[in-house]
Amino acid sequence: MKHHHIDIDELRHYWQADWTAEDLALKYRCTKTYVDWLRNKYGIPDRNILKAQEPPPPSPEDARMSRDSLALSPWVESRVKEIREAKLRKGED
Repeated sequence: MKHHHIDIDELRHYWQADWTAEDLALKYRCTKTYVDWLRNKYGIPDRNILKAQEPPPPSPEDARMSRDSLALSPWVESRVKEIREAKLRKGED
């Protein structure tokens, strides 16, 4: 399929191969705005839509390592235990 001198299938191929609109404009001797207009006209989606916005979920190994790194230090754990015990004793009075 052609639009004047531009092969739309070729344009789609280069766009999906991560060519920029500026590079395509130079190749086809037109403006970046015209490249964007052709993309819209022929349904060539924006690359941001093609790529997931969310990072992939962590692997079980990464999740385990993250939990380990979030663990309290032994000193902090002992202080938390002391404070809880003191609170419980205060509540008993």
